[in-house]
Amino acid sequence: LYAPGRKGKAKSDTGTAGVEAPEIPAIDVAQRTRAGIGFMVAAAFVFAIQDGLSRHLGGIYNILMIVMIRYWFFAAFVILVAARRSGIRAAAATRQPVLQAFRGFLLAGEICVMVTSFVLLGLVESHSVFACYPLIVAALSGPVLGEKVGWRRWTAIAIGFCGILVILQPGVTVIAHVGESTPLLSRSGARPGDVVAVTGPVGGASAGFGLLSGVEAPGLGELSRDLLIECQLRPQPQLAAAPVLARAGATAMIDVSDGLNADLGHIALASGVGIRLEGKEIPIMAGVPEVAAAAGVDPLSFAISGGEDYVLALTIPEDRFAEADSALIDATGFELLAIGSVESPESDCPAVKVFAEDGSDLLAPPGFDHFGGSGADSR
Repeated sequence: LYAPGRKGKAKSDTGTAGVEAPEIPAIDVAQRTRAGIGFMVAAAFVFAIQDGLSRHLGGIYNILMIVMIRYWFFAAFVILVAARRSGIRAAAATRQPVLQAFRGFLLAGEICVMVTSFVLLGLVESHSVFACYPLIVAALSGPVLGEKVGWRRWTAIAIGFCGILVILQPGVTVIAHVGESTPLLSRSGARPGDVVAVTGPVGGASAGFGLLSGVEAPGLGELSRDLLIECQLRPQPQLAAAPVLARAGATAMIDVSDGLNADLGHIALASGVGIRLEGKEIPIMAGVPEVAAAAGVDPLSFAISGGEDYVLALTIPEDRFAEADSALIDATGFELLAIGSVESPESDCPAVKVFAEDGSDLLAPPGFDHFGGSGADSR
């Protein structure tokens, strides 16, 4: 027997001399810990990039294609590593091919569900739900597996669950109960021939942001200035208007947070249609033209791409428009404003097109893209 790091003769339990013990260098635990942490951070970064790209592509392309692309890259990485080490044949060898094939199908199904949830719920909410499972496994390791779970582990588990609850805010955002009488409306119901409408003027929040950023508009009145800044700092979502319009026959609806162009583009892509906007019909909030002139831009660009107005943009059959307008005025005092129409989709054309009064196609600035910034390729 010998102690690591020591050199000399070792005696066996019978008292006879053993072989000379080799010298074993001491393990630099601190260095290995730092390396392990570094690899964990790098892995988390890679998976974050991968999930972000999957979320972005999943909102545009078929989910199965996104999963297929992920598997191509994963397969290429595994083949490369296996070829450099034990060889592909040795790495693929298994005594339980049926079980391994089942695991493969199970993992593919899991990734399909995961990417779908990224699109429907969002990255943060989806990962919060997924984070519940390791916490549940850790909590059950004591009563089920008989492991000793000390107070430190229970504290970590409790803090983890509290963090998930803070993110999800159950009963308010992701997990909510909707009564049977409450109408639900998505982005995917728009049909060719529908009217495109908004519940109020747009561009105010973008102009307010310009004022806060230092744009000087000499011809702007004090009241208009305060109103535009208020639109940026304290927007008022039209929550009461949504159920009224849904009951009145709206086919698709979204709030204008990323810009009229971008948000109507979400409806167009989800519904498989094209949207035509009449530039002269788009309502622009008072004071926006003065701020746009001072900034040297077209007021329509503030209205179309600014975002954060939080009025509702929707589609509704033409024969239901007057009824919806009356219902909205009675319930909220807001008027329903028609700004365009839904058309059949055209290949190689942007989902949303804006036309000038003379019928020419305007090059409309894009709205905000959470993954591409403000440079999305649309008109």
